[in-house]
Amino acid sequence: MDICLFGGTYLTKPPHPCFWGSGIPAPKQKSIFFMVTVSAVEQRKNAKNELFPVLIITGDLEIRTSKSTGKPYAAVSKMSIPCAFDEKVAQQMIGKQLKGQIQRLDCEEYDYVNPDTGEVVKLSYTYQYCPNPSNLAEVITGEPALS
Repeated sequence: MDICLFGGTYLTKPPHPCFWGSGIPAPKQKSIFFMVTVSAVEQRKNAKNELFPVLIITGDLEIRTSKSTGKPYAAVSKMSIPCAFDEKVAQQMIGKQLKGQIQRLDCEEYDYVNPDTGEVVKLSYTYQYCPNPSNLAEVITGEPALS
């Protein structure tokens, strides 16, 4: 037997959908909020060889499936985002959480050099910070909806 909490009363089944039009308010649903965390600050060089700070942001824990083994593994998406303030202010942002999520986007293939191993791999995706998924499709798929 299914139990449904309705207006403080437990029912054995949810009321018929037409019931909501009878003036009785529908139960409130929780909003889904995705959060990213500022985890570090790094210095990068622009085209003029000038240093500027970037925030390193990380997304929520995700369980992914390995393409080679088919087994699940835990991962977090991580990306950098330039900031319009100096490194001292950027350092104070570490640990702050922001609404939004990191989305993986397809792009033209490019070479990526692993900074730890020096290995060069070809990638065809990039990450983008999305402060507010604009619709349910973006929330579910994690990709921008087509306009």
